[in-house]
Amino acid sequence: MIELQLYASILLAIRVISVFFIVLVIKRQWALFKLPIHEDIKTFRIVLFLLSVAILIGNIIPIVVDVMALFGATNRPDQIPTASVFYSFSNAITAVLSSILVWLLYCIANDRK
Repeated sequence: MIELQLYASILLAIRVISVFFIVLVIKRQWALFKLPIHEDIKTFRIVLFLLSVAILIGNIIPIVVDVMALFGATNRPDQIPTASVFYSFSNAITAVLSSILVWLLYCIANDRK
């Protein structure tokens, strides 16, 4: 079992990293949408942009829950069962890896210009 405060802090940190990378992608893509581009590339950029927005939205509720666990009154127990820890860490790690990988796609595309 892990303590709620430590658990929420670690998850929040992971999710903030995820949001950081995905916001970098969204800002970059928003700027790229203003430039003239080939139609095939435009479709690819739109799909990556929508994926980025989905990752960002998918992080909102978990971040709110983590902040509530840290600073607000919740009905959650002080100790978190091991299975819940593995499940939530799996989701958080998947989100941060997805964000970083989408960001890396933009870095690779930018290097090939």
